[in-house]
Amino acid sequence: YPSSADVPVGYVSAAQNTALANRLSGQPMSGTPTETAITGGYGELEAFQAKAPLVTDGKKVLVLITDGAPTDGCSIVSSLGGYTANPCVELAAQKLMEAGPKGPIETFAIGVGDFPSAIALDFDPSFLGYLAQAGGTGPAMCNPSENSMTSDLCYFEIDPSKSTTASQLQMQFETALNTIRGEVVSCTFPIESSGLGSVDPTKVNVEIGGKTILQDPTNGWTYDNPQTPTEIVLHGAACTEAKGD
Repeated sequence: YPSSADVPVGYVSAAQNTALANRLSGQPMSGTPTETAITGGYGELEAFQAKAPLVTDGKKVLVLITDGAPTDGCSIVSSLGGYTANPCVELAAQKLMEAGPKGPIETFAIGVGDFPSAIALDFDPSFLGYLAQAGGTGPAMCNPSENSMTSDLCYFEIDPSKSTTASQLQMQFETALNTIRGEVVSCTFPIESSGLGSVDPTKVNVEIGGKTILQDPTNGWTYDNPQTPTEIVLHGAACTEAKGD
């Protein structure tokens, strides 16, 4: 992994969406080769260069979705270093610090398994917690070792035993992915215009969802440079509103 059967990173057009759906339509094989999966994913992201209609200089993000504990090289839990010495956890920390253009790469984790987990060899919340924390995506004050309550998890937990219908399970997936999307989306927008030099920066309005946003460094917007602006930066409540749109 990856192989010619996999779908390269790209803008999700109708054709890309169909390719993704076809790729995900089969049945998984036995085992949970986590090291193989994330190593392949990091390699794809490191080599990725955005082309139109994607914008350049976007964030690079890997999302691991797994329903089992690793069964390859990342199944190791050191007796001395614990989960912090796990090869996958160490790799996530390295990719977070990797210089551009290859990195940095943030790592999110979505775990699909019964919680609390009684058997770590089947589903390991601590592995996922430490992976997300090392990848720079664990919320502040989260507990990577948590295996009793969901309020302070570092990763996204989806518990099939508590979902009575397929639609509820699907909704949990969508919520997790939309939350990740909201966390990584930038609040800095390039000003794109063929006549940018003739634009009067004092006569610009910014709208989100049809509502005009005030020019305000706390909860509104500012330019990156008031004299020769090239970007509009959203702050506070305006940034939060844009991420939710």
